[in-house]
Amino acid sequence: LGMNGEIANQYAALVASLWAKGTGSFVPRGFKKTISKFAPQFVGMRQHDSQELLAFLLDGLHEDLNRVRVKPYVEQEENDGRPDALIAQETWNYHISRNNSIIVDLFHGLYKSRLSCADRSCNHVSVTFDPFMYLSLPLNLPEGGKNSRRGDRLSQKAHSIDLLDALNLFTSEEQLGSKDEWLCPKCKTQQQAFKKIELWKLPRVLVLHLKRFQHGKYRRSKLDVNVNIPSKDLDLKSYLSPGSPDMNLESKYQLFAVSNHMGGLGGGHYTATARNWVNGKWLSFNDSNVSESEVQNADGRSAYVLFYERVDDDAL
Repeated sequence: LGMNGEIANQYAALVASLWAKGTGSFVPRGFKKTISKFAPQFVGMRQHDSQELLAFLLDGLHEDLNRVRVKPYVEQEENDGRPDALIAQETWNYHISRNNSIIVDLFHGLYKSRLSCADRSCNHVSVTFDPFMYLSLPLNLPEGGKNSRRGDRLSQKAHSIDLLDALNLFTSEEQLGSKDEWLCPKCKTQQQAFKKIELWKLPRVLVLHLKRFQHGKYRRSKLDVNVNIPSKDLDLKSYLSPGSPDMNLESKYQLFAVSNHMGGLGGGHYTATARNWVNGKWLSFNDSNVSESEVQNADGRSAYVLFYERVDDDAL
């Protein structure tokens, strides 16, 4: 699954070039060439999705830097009736027995997914835990499914929302659509089950992907919703599942970078805003132009991928 260290080496060279003494811009031709070699979808000069590139890059770095050389296989036990804490710990232990890298150390968390059978005579509940590297947050109600009153309120004021509204929608219970029916293991029938996600283990670096691009029945569209983004004290404690060991830890995050997308689907433009970790100043990156910026002035309509760090992590 690895890439013979080529992705890691090219990324290291890219970072070294960016921090080298001197002035002027740096064109990452070698980095792009290597990315395109392993991911042909990034070949050429047309615009690509920055979140898709990020996901590929983090996966590639993880595989190149994975400390596990021989991945064990362990038969997973049934989760029915066992305590959440036990299931979560087993899931995480199994995950890191196969995936153990600096990417896992920094970016990976764990969430709890609960599926409830829609048949009231059955009422079966299935609980699973899954690792995550980023969270994709909806900015409106999903098609074909029901949602909570919180989601209805979000839809009504969709011209401007808070990031917390998107997190509330992500963690609120929803009913699966007819195309996503779940085979209930108890009543053995396909069900439009009720699904709820809660966070269990928080990552040191939290990546939030705002789902601005949507695939409709006939076309793809972009949501130009203004999102109010907190730069400090984003607290995730209320989104943790009861019983999570992270309940006793600091759960606040501060923003350190934003990937922005402006314009439409055909001719959009990407920029970035990031905090210099040496002097704390915010900088705006627009192709080869770099200027000082203030994060509170970031355009909530163009913010696409948000990067937060846990405030109590001195190691960062």
